[in-house]
Amino acid sequence: MSAAGGAADLWESARKTGQVRFLLLGPAQAHDSTGRPVAVGGARLAALLTLLALEPGRTVSAERLVDAIWGDAPPDRAAGALQALASRLRRLLADPDAVESRPGGYRLRAGPDDVDTHVFARLAARGRDELAAGEAAAADATLARAQGLWRGPALADTAALPFAHTPVARLGELRLQVAEDRARARVALGRAQEAAVELEPLADAHPLRERLQARLVHALHAAGRQADALERYRRTRAALVDELGVEPGPELAEAHLAVLRGHPQPPPAPEPAPLRAPRGRLGAPLTTFVGRERELVRLAELLPEARLVTLTGPGGAGKTRLSVEAATRLAAERPETVPDGVWFVELAPLGDGDSLPQAVAAVFGRHGSPHPFDIGKPEADPLVPLIGELAQRRLLLVLDNCEHLIDAAARLAERLLAACPGLRVLATSREGLGVPGEIRYAVPAMELPPDGADAAAAAGYASVRLFADRAASARPGFAVDDGNVASVVRICRELDGQPLAIELAAARVAILTPDQIADRLHDRFALLTGGSRTALPRHQTLRGVVDWSWELLDKPERALLRRLSAFPAGAAIDGVERVCAADELPAADVLDTVAALVDKSLVTVVETSDGSGRALSRYRLLETVRAYGAEQLDAAGETERVRAALAEYQLELWAEGDAGLRGPEQRHWTVRLAGEHDNLRAALRWAVDTGRLSTALRMAARAVMYWQMAGNRKESAHWGAELMRRLPEPPPDAVAEYIECMSLLDIGGEDPLGALIERTDRAVALMARHGVDELNRPLLVSLPAMAAMLHGRLDEAAELMGRKAAAGDPWVSACGYGGLGMLNSARGDWEGARAAFEAALRGFARVGDQAMEVQTLIGLSELVGLDDGEEALRLLRAAERTVVRLMPQSAYTSLVQVRIAAELLRHDRPAEALATLEDSAARFEMISGADDHKFLTTAAWSLYHRVTGRPDLARARIDAALTRPVPKGVAGHGALLLLLELVWVDLAEGDVDGARRRLGEAARVRALFVPLTTSALLIGHAGLAMAEGRPGRAAELIGASEALRGRPDNRDVDTRRLLREAGELLGAAEVERIRAAGRRGAAAIARETVDADHCEG
Repeated sequence: MSAAGGAADLWESARKTGQVRFLLLGPAQAHDSTGRPVAVGGARLAALLTLLALEPGRTVSAERLVDAIWGDAPPDRAAGALQALASRLRRLLADPDAVESRPGGYRLRAGPDDVDTHVFARLAARGRDELAAGEAAAADATLARAQGLWRGPALADTAALPFAHTPVARLGELRLQVAEDRARARVALGRAQEAAVELEPLADAHPLRERLQARLVHALHAAGRQADALERYRRTRAALVDELGVEPGPELAEAHLAVLRGHPQPPPAPEPAPLRAPRGRLGAPLTTFVGRERELVRLAELLPEARLVTLTGPGGAGKTRLSVEAATRLAAERPETVPDGVWFVELAPLGDGDSLPQAVAAVFGRHGSPHPFDIGKPEADPLVPLIGELAQRRLLLVLDNCEHLIDAAARLAERLLAACPGLRVLATSREGLGVPGEIRYAVPAMELPPDGADAAAAAGYASVRLFADRAASARPGFAVDDGNVASVVRICRELDGQPLAIELAAARVAILTPDQIADRLHDRFALLTGGSRTALPRHQTLRGVVDWSWELLDKPERALLRRLSAFPAGAAIDGVERVCAADELPAADVLDTVAALVDKSLVTVVETSDGSGRALSRYRLLETVRAYGAEQLDAAGETERVRAALAEYQLELWAEGDAGLRGPEQRHWTVRLAGEHDNLRAALRWAVDTGRLSTALRMAARAVMYWQMAGNRKESAHWGAELMRRLPEPPPDAVAEYIECMSLLDIGGEDPLGALIERTDRAVALMARHGVDELNRPLLVSLPAMAAMLHGRLDEAAELMGRKAAAGDPWVSACGYGGLGMLNSARGDWEGARAAFEAALRGFARVGDQAMEVQTLIGLSELVGLDDGEEALRLLRAAERTVVRLMPQSAYTSLVQVRIAAELLRHDRPAEALATLEDSAARFEMISGADDHKFLTTAAWSLYHRVTGRPDLARARIDAALTRPVPKGVAGHGALLLLLELVWVDLAEGDVDGARRRLGEAARVRALFVPLTTSALLIGHAGLAMAEGRPGRAAELIGASEALRGRPDNRDVDTRRLLREAGELLGAAEVERIRAAGRRGAAAIARETVDADHCEG
């Protein structure tokens, strides 16, 4: 069958089924649901299609897609760029659902039969099965179909990209196997000459591939070309001897022998027998193998090339099962690499290294039988006969569980490899063997789904599939569904994606629900005890797994491991030295001891950036190992001392970081403190629970600046509330910190306004009573002005901020100018506001505070945008670039992008706004922001849906965000915007009464800057008036709103529309006259409209 014919078959199938098909065996092609072929233009689009089509129906992470498509030069807004690329692919396929956006990535809505690479693999397997069953004609037809799918080189558009190297190699190997199998079928059918013609160019291109050469020798002989067959064997043998130093294997030797004997129709060489586990070989697994696709691909690359590969990882990581699967596949897919098979040696039962050579010899049975070994003589070297047995063989020796015999295993491997050129060794161990030439492959945890993944998305992750598979064995009929997926995801995540732990948890499904299992993981060692009775004792319980590793440690290693359990987020080396050094572990020995634990796979090294362009190594424990270490810490009586040391270290670190966050090292400290945040949380919890409240106050106060920058409002409000509840009055040694922690309650903007005013007044009074100078406490700089502002005394607040602007400290001065900018905006003094913001911007640039530069740019953009929208966008883009560099995954970054999206919508650019909102959403999902952040984001999405004609989607988003009523008197701008958005949605859907009720609710929600709040409410009332058929009243309300704001806002989408509609009904001149009257009577109009609504509440 021709290449075109195979592709046409797929297209015809697409026409019949209405499903999309994807062709990768050649230049990337696709066809839509009607069967119409579409060109995949552009390297990046082809790369995205290829990556998704290689794993149809599975979620491919956004991180992996970005890395594969853009490599070392990702765009600044990678998530947005990827979203735009996915949108292009949907448009290309004329199917908005073809590429699904899933938590953490994207998925091609397709199955294996929709992609030619998978169809090819299926046909290849079927043809081989038919050939093995003696059905040569069926096999020939099936394999011809498989070959017909090829239209050129595999993944032709993307073959040069790093991600494509492995699939290209795998598909190329499978293509050769298909050619070999089809040649065998043709010989059986009496078409040997056809087989020889097809194989000769392939054999010339792969001179060392013995299976291919054997097939060709058979075909030439069967075609009556004995001389050519002998010459082919001679050339192949010479190449093997010259380049590899080995003689031909059994299959090629038998083909040669058949030619010499002159058999007219030599039988085809038998297929390599499946490994049925004669003594010493690989046993047949009793359970299915799940996941590990990437690991198997990597091992398929390593094993044919490297002679010693060691799989390392902690106990229960799945090293043994992975080694068996990789070895089995090597024997099946690359039999010429190991023609003498794969041999498995289990070392766990051995008590000492002296018995290791005999154990290896025993595995080979008669081939390595004991009779050549004179083991009874002390002078005998047991390795000599074994070397004699293996020296001429080409096989893979799997040495499983080497860690307790590490020195003996290393000596054995080194001697065997040096003396046996055809030998390869695959070892598993919790640490490397340390033999020259060894390649260590650290077995990673299984892929973990993100929190919040639904059942369909979670099924794309190996850890969840493993749990589901083993749970179904424990309780037939079990499946992961939307009812239990949250708990299954939690189980997999809390167990760090470690296969044995997941299997032990899944076994409990026989008597517990996933919810119950997840809730009991705090006592995981008691829970996870139901392993297989036939497994090694240490694999029958989770505790047994860790006990085995613990027993292999010396005293300093045990001391460090248990003390490291105090760090939930891991630690850099300075933290480890500060907290863990004591007694049997002096500080000078900490680094070497950490290295020893890393080698033993008990400590994981995570390399991160320190934010200043330098790499930083952090050391962490898997959660199971950390839980075990915490038990040992208690048993050693060290818990109190180590946790006190951690709190002391955290206090010093965060004090240094707090100062660093206001200067040129801001990026370094945002990254460093982000990595320490869970450690701070643990230290705070310990300090509060043990009554060390002054220490807790100091730690929390030093974290305030970081929490503000990260937008982590709920976290900060939680600690502020807990500390204030436990401390009704400030302790004498931490008064300023107490006042700073009072401000934590204000950050969230979620308390009733009266309580907010009361707390702020109390904080100012405490400052006065105890002589706390706000100029020396950066977090308190704005507190007196805020108190005046909350009471509506904007002039007094402006005067106080003016004093700060005149301060000698450059950072305090810049803060003063920034505060003046906000206050002047609220008072309608736009020129004064712009001058203040520009002065603040210069000040923050001088001291290197990029976060405050961003905040100032946002405020300035609001001003300039009234006259120049493009300038506003320029300022916001500058803010975005800065904040993405500074804190790419913060709520602050998300909100800058939300403002950009809103500005784009004001300028009728919805497509750009959508890409920005999606980028923002991807970031916001990764952090925990306050409701006000969520409200602002939802309001922007609602505006997008309204602008694009989908008020129903706007309502759905708002309903999802407003999961509880907004309390009265909230100082949150986001809540007000969201309620006003509901007004516009009601009006768009014709619900005038609903809009009127919403306006009443909105009037009872106050933001800090009352004039701007009232201005926004008046525009909402203008929309209501227009819906009621009163265009003159709408124009009057718009004029009043402009007066309160201080100038017209010509960017507002709804204001522009209302003015246009009023002009169509009344005429532009009349609208302008009424609008001017509204400006003159603004105060009275606001009282009778907005204040009346407020009083009704």
